[in-house]
Amino acid sequence: MLPTPPPLVHARRPLAPGLTWAHFMPELINSASAETVDAGSADPVETVANDQPQYDSGNTYDPSGNPELDDVRLRLNSKPLDEKWVSAIRGAAGKKHFPLELQFEVADMSKAVTFTLGDLAATATHEKAIQYIYPKRVEHVLYGPNGIARGNKLSNDIQVCWMRGLDGELETTPCITSGRHRLTAIILLLQHLGINWAKQRIMVSTKVVSTDAEFAQLIFDNNDSRKMNQAEKRNHKLGALGINTANEESFYSDPVNSVRRARTNVCAQAFGAACRFRSVDKPQAYQDRLYQYAAGAFSKVRDASKENKAIMRDLIQMPEGTDEETLRLKNAAQFVADNLLTAIAKGRELFPLAYECHAAPKGLALLLAEHLGVTAPTFEESK
Repeated sequence: MLPTPPPLVHARRPLAPGLTWAHFMPELINSASAETVDAGSADPVETVANDQPQYDSGNTYDPSGNPELDDVRLRLNSKPLDEKWVSAIRGAAGKKHFPLELQFEVADMSKAVTFTLGDLAATATHEKAIQYIYPKRVEHVLYGPNGIARGNKLSNDIQVCWMRGLDGELETTPCITSGRHRLTAIILLLQHLGINWAKQRIMVSTKVVSTDAEFAQLIFDNNDSRKMNQAEKRNHKLGALGINTANEESFYSDPVNSVRRARTNVCAQAFGAACRFRSVDKPQAYQDRLYQYAAGAFSKVRDASKENKAIMRDLIQMPEGTDEETLRLKNAAQFVADNLLTAIAKGRELFPLAYECHAAPKGLALLLAEHLGVTAPTFEESK
């Protein structure tokens, strides 16, 4: 049996010397390993991958001067487009209804915000950080299952964001917070068709922020939404098994569908969800990475010994249904949520040759075992 848990407190360990949030922000945006496009994706939106070919967008999203897209141009040139659709696009060029050839109608078209593609391409000059374009993502927008070069419309509009200054006025330097690959694909397609792309207007969604932190939140959240990741899949799996993950209160207290219903084979996912509830103040990307690594760490601690299997199962299923058991799980989840960055650093130190997605759960497992007072797992040196 685990000892009686102390009151719920934050127990953040110090980071390794020289490590700060800034060291991890890029990794919390991009996956440690390359992500691939889901062939069954319902919408040709983009994902990012660290090791894919890429180029710096520079001062414009106009792709005409970028040879990195030559393979995409070759596909456009070698694969005939539907003549009827091409005729409709050309006939709408320069007209008010042009956006509806590429986008779905909104409920009140009189309130739709539109930009010329030329103005959108020029927003690259307003970026405060390098924005990379991944040719494979551009190709997917064009030729994915619902690609626009197949005659389909975009389900997700490009998102444009303004900063509100201290004087209360909107700054005149909007940035694209979601959709640079969609924009590049549209321009590339119109260039292929010989249409004066810079003058054509498309609809955009809009956001206004007041701080850099709010702007960063949009970037984090939009990046996360581009592909259903493992954290989301785990969460849906729990819901499918009848565990209420709508909020933390329901997760613990639902009379029928609380975490106590978690089967042994999904206890790790349930622990990941518990940890995620303790990090709601963190960026979405942080929460997703926490979910993934916490579930992995739980499994490694559970499998360290026969005694650990029973202890970790009871940690989740709470057989007595007492407040003490609930507090014990919340304490463990809070500890993990507070120490994710320390665990990433520990994983790097102990397993320098391993990818973060493999090393971090091991580092977190060692910290979690110590926190719970159970047998710590042992690992072979990374190859």
